[in-house]
Amino acid sequence: MAHRGPDARNETYLEDGGIFAGHYRLSLMAGPEGQQPYVDNRFLILLVGEIYNVADIAAKLDQPVASEVEAIARLLTHYGARGLDQLDGMYAIVAYDRQKRHVIVHRDPMGLKQLHVTTHRGRPVFASEIAPLLDIRATRGMPERDALIENFLFRVPLGRKTFYQGITRLRPGETVVLDQVGNQVDTWITDIGARCFGQRQDQADPKELWDVLQNAALSTVAHRDRGIADVPLLLSSGMDSNALGTIYGSRGIGISAVTASYPGISTAQDESSLATLAARHYGLPMRIVPVTASAEMLGGALSHLEAPTYSSSATAILAIAQQLADQGVKMVIVGDGSDELFFGYSQLMQPPDAPPDVYQSRIGLADIATSAALTGEPEAALRDRVMGALSGPDKTETWRQYQAFELRYRIPDYQAHRLDRLFMAHGIEARVPFLRRDVVQWALSVGRDLHLAAGRKSLLGLAVRPHVAPCVRDLAKKRFVAPVAKWRQGKLAADVSRHVSPRALMQIGLDPKLHKDDFAKLSDRCIWGIYMMARWAEVTWDMEPSL
Repeated sequence: MAHRGPDARNETYLEDGGIFAGHYRLSLMAGPEGQQPYVDNRFLILLVGEIYNVADIAAKLDQPVASEVEAIARLLTHYGARGLDQLDGMYAIVAYDRQKRHVIVHRDPMGLKQLHVTTHRGRPVFASEIAPLLDIRATRGMPERDALIENFLFRVPLGRKTFYQGITRLRPGETVVLDQVGNQVDTWITDIGARCFGQRQDQADPKELWDVLQNAALSTVAHRDRGIADVPLLLSSGMDSNALGTIYGSRGIGISAVTASYPGISTAQDESSLATLAARHYGLPMRIVPVTASAEMLGGALSHLEAPTYSSSATAILAIAQQLADQGVKMVIVGDGSDELFFGYSQLMQPPDAPPDVYQSRIGLADIATSAALTGEPEAALRDRVMGALSGPDKTETWRQYQAFELRYRIPDYQAHRLDRLFMAHGIEARVPFLRRDVVQWALSVGRDLHLAAGRKSLLGLAVRPHVAPCVRDLAKKRFVAPVAKWRQGKLAADVSRHVSPRALMQIGLDPKLHKDDFAKLSDRCIWGIYMMARWAEVTWDMEPSL
């Protein structure tokens, strides 16, 4: 995984526990203090990501702390594994307690970093990506059928499942304590929104929200070395990234902007012109990265993702990451997360008593009938899967169940996964200010009616609109997507046809009953998703896989 950490490689072996630990470091803070693996008399610790509240931990314990991993060691010493719940940041942690001979693994509550696990010769093995685990298992991995089915329904496998048999992952906010041979000693999940949900039903001040957003945005770039002067913001014409743009632009703290452009599409479809005007308004230097479709580019994106994706922007993110890495960039800022938190989706605007089928029809790539035809599963069984996933704290309010689903599954294991893998493919850390703990808890504490008092994302709009560039201030919501219809019917037409043929779909374990005429009725996005799944299978297994 050298692409994840170009600045240092270190490894440690503990004879007293038979523990091997290796780490590639992406250094965003200068100095040797954060070198890993961290080893003291009690703990061996590995960390991927970043802890934001190291200073608070040091103050609480009244002890000097030289690095994030040392802060983790101090929490474990004073509070045991439960002390990890006090961390704030984006991270995954593996710690070995030399005294108790326990392995402690922990993933941040928003799931912004991933941690995968398998077994080898009866011992647990962990990694932040899947490829090393496949190497250890000496197999490319057999596909997990349930994960493929759930991918059609939800865009992501649920729970601990991955797309590979024998390899699982931690859930967001999950802590697991294992003995040395992998037996589970204890486990729990930390939900950062449960205690604050719906506390404010009567009033919410947009100015307070603006202060929270400013603090989150500025804190996001505070955790970097002063030598890292260039930190680009992925800017579109949307309100979310523009809110961040005006916060950074008004401070003059070394933030630039970057956006994608798709040659050959109309100006109305291409957001780069509006993004450029907005960046000029904020005083941010702008990079425009042209993105064209090719089978090679798609293969590269899917290889790094280690998962099929319906995201048409994957190629753009990978192209942007490659250009930024060539220019020495180590950190990028993105505006993901606001739609889920501030009611940007039409599903969340439905009446509180809206029937579940409103959500069933919009939760995945295709409708239930199409998913049934492609997977060979009964429609009733697939509908039950959807309703099982839409289980939330209040069975009478389906919108709340849908929002909880987005936060529990799709943000961590679809959006955050996509950003982490594609930017980290070139050694760049993606930071997500809207998904910092203080923003998430503030948004969840506000009642739904206050969020929607004046329509979609109205509370966020009241907070942000006075500050953003005039050219984007009153735009209707636009999706930052690639022109997949043009690609599918153009230079990729032959490749798409080959991969969505009945024979090709059967090779990845699907049982297509769709007639050719039925395919013509599917949306471009649906066909693109099916194509990407077939391309992913080809890239992943390098053979004709069969379930």
